[in-house]
Amino acid sequence: MSAIRPYLLLLSAPAIMAASSTAFSISNLAPASNLLPPGTDSVTVSFTTSEATTCGWSLNFGTPYGSTTPFEQQPATAHQGPVTGLSTDTRVLNVVYIQCAADPTYTGYLQYRDVPARNGSFPRIGSIWVGWYVWATVPAQAEQIQLFLGAGIDADGTAAIRNAEPTVIVMPSFNATSQTDPTQVLPDSYYLHDVNGNKIQNWPTPGSYLLNLTMPVVANFLANEG
Repeated sequence: MSAIRPYLLLLSAPAIMAASSTAFSISNLAPASNLLPPGTDSVTVSFTTSEATTCGWSLNFGTPYGSTTPFEQQPATAHQGPVTGLSTDTRVLNVVYIQCAADPTYTGYLQYRDVPARNGSFPRIGSIWVGWYVWATVPAQAEQIQLFLGAGIDADGTAAIRNAEPTVIVMPSFNATSQTDPTQVLPDSYYLHDVNGNKIQNWPTPGSYLLNLTMPVVANFLANEG
């Protein structure tokens, strides 16, 4: 069973189980998991290992170490090399798996996704928050809107609108509040607190509180929620 070390998850990677700790480690992976410019199909990755070894990468989960693409031919503790073949499809999450000869059961990984190129011009005819209602009640009008913010329209609806307005931009709603789902329990340290130590409510809706975005762990949480 492989020991896995995640670095800023943008979206869910393939299911991975973590084994018991091991003396060997991969650290300082860079660039950190992130969004990439439109059309990016390669990235130069660097990292360090706790002992001199050779390492390789793969874009496929479960690839044996011997079948990975090598970063180098001679053992080293500092590693760097290009990772190629990334999908430029904005719907695809690229996961880079890194293994080393010193302990092939230990896997480090990074995640990258290309962002779409900006299309069309501005200003635009826009809709905020109620795009789902316009689409559900007056679809012909929705097809004339060029920018949806927090639309709440599913993938099929988005595709239908894009067929009528190819340059439409549909952006989901993200903010620095906790989910209003009462079943979701977050650590109290994730929240912003007032001078009296009380969580700061964002909206009158019960359970909606501001999160502390100065904490990397909170930023990672929101990235995964996205």
